[in-house]
Formats: sequence, structure tokens, C-alpha cells
Amino acid sequence: MLTTGPLNAAGTVRAATLYVNCGGKIVLPSIGAALKALQYSEGHGPSTINVSGTCNENVVIQSLDRLTLNAASGESINDPSSGNLDVIDIADSRDVSVNNFTINNGGAYGISCLDRSLCRLNGNSVRGANTSGVGVFLSQTDVIGGILQNNTAGLSVYNGSEAKALG
Repeated sequence: MLTTGPLNAAGTVRAATLYVNCGGKIVLPSIGAALKALQYSEGHGPSTINVSGTCNENVVIQSLDRLTLNAASGESINDPSSGNLDVIDIADSRDVSVNNFTINNGGAYGISCLDRSLCRLNGNSVRGANTSGVGVFLSQTDVIGGILQNNTAGLSVYNGSEAKALG
């Protein structure tokens, strides 16, 4: 017979709110720096990253759940890879919201939602992606409001994925 000791109660899961000033000289000068801080933090509750400034980076959100990225007044994320990478990749993440960004250029996609992720895209403007403004691969995505403009295609959905374009 197998016996075990008392079960440890789960610790308190706290929400985190981080502030990014892209291009600034503060502790979190990029979205990537904020994502790294969240991945190495002990608490894994819902997290929010509030962004100001113009970000020149390719953002990879991988294996993070309950994350919200907010742009203050339509801040932008620009592709610095000369069209070789997507601007925002969301992979293996549940309940990620990206709100009110202007996303410029992109190798293939402005925003890609893949690997069984649930993505909520609210009020974003995605412009100039080589393949599609939003690409959805084996995932579920809601696109609410916003603009998909000057992309080869607006919204591309592949391999049994589900996408809704609302309002």
C-alpha cells in the first residue's frame, strides 16, 4: 500500500502588471524583456504588459497563459528583421490578448497565432505583412475591430483552425 503525506496547498497566484517604454532607458525597454521577466517569475497568474513608445522588435509569446498586451494610444511594433520574421508570434499560449497596436511590416505575418493558442486581437492595425496580416495555425483567434491593410492577405486560417472577425 502506498501512503503519502499531507498535500501542500498551492501558493497564492498573483497577477503581474509590467510597464514597457520601448526605446527607453528604463528597466523594461522592450516587450521581449517584459516577457522574459514573466517567464522567470514565480507567480503565474494573469499578467498585463502596458506598452508605450515605438517598439522595433519581433515578439515571441511562447507558453504563457492569461497574458494581455496593451498599447497606450495605438503604439507601434515595427519589424526590424527586414521581412524575415513575423512581428508577433503567439505559440502554445492560452488566452492572450493583444490590444490597440499598430503593427508594421512582417516577414510572413503581422501576427501569428499557432500551436493550439487562444488569441484575442482587439483594435489592432496590421500593415504591410508579406503573407497575411493575421495567420492562424491549429489555434483559435478572435479579431475584434482594427484594420488589416496593405498585406498580401488579411486573415489566413489553416489546418482546422478557427477564426472570427467581429466588428
